[in-house]
Amino acid sequence: MVTSNQKFCGKVCAGKNAIGFATKEYVNNRKVIHEEIKQFVIKWSITHSDIVLSTPLNKVSTTIHEMTTEIERLYGVKDLRVISKAVFGKDQGRKELLLFMKKVCNEKIC
Repeated sequence: MVTSNQKFCGKVCAGKNAIGFATKEYVNNRKVIHEEIKQFVIKWSITHSDIVLSTPLNKVSTTIHEMTTEIERLYGVKDLRVISKAVFGKDQGRKELLLFMKKVCNEKIC
């Protein structure tokens, strides 16, 4: 009816629409946060190049704990798998993350 305030045929349709809208917003927000995390990792790697370049592959978590703590404080993300996904687009693990950070340092001639 033209004079009706109701926009959906029922609560089920309204709920489906609301869930779809919320999902789109969540995905867009996550993309922005992942890009910010990637830029943060690059800047942190350049700033702390001595730590990055001297870190062995079996000490990744303990050595870059300072970075992960800062990412947790800024973005609410503390899992290295999520940080890896933010950098690469999919989780490739902490060792690949460290190799990426070393590559960034070597390219910037730290």
